[in-house]
Amino acid sequence: MSRLSAKELAKLTRELREVSCDLHCAYDAFNTAVEDDLIFSSIYEINMLRSRHTYLLRRIKQLHASLPDERNEKWISSSTQAQPSPE
Repeated sequence: MSRLSAKELAKLTRELREVSCDLHCAYDAFNTAVEDDLIFSSIYEINMLRSRHTYLLRRIKQLHASLPDERNEKWISSSTQAQPSPE
């Protein structure tokens, strides 16, 4: 993997962790919202974050797919389990 790809992978991985944390907070906000505007706002935020999460996972998998290494498959399968599910 080139040096640029390694930097991009590190950046994407860091951003994926941040988005996962934000998504968890958005689900918490949705679960505690009682006013319609807050509920709709939470739904919008969850959908936006889930889209971003999906994009980041796809991009990270693309970078890892370019490497012929067994460790990549293990990393990809473990990273897909990090996506929070609706509660």
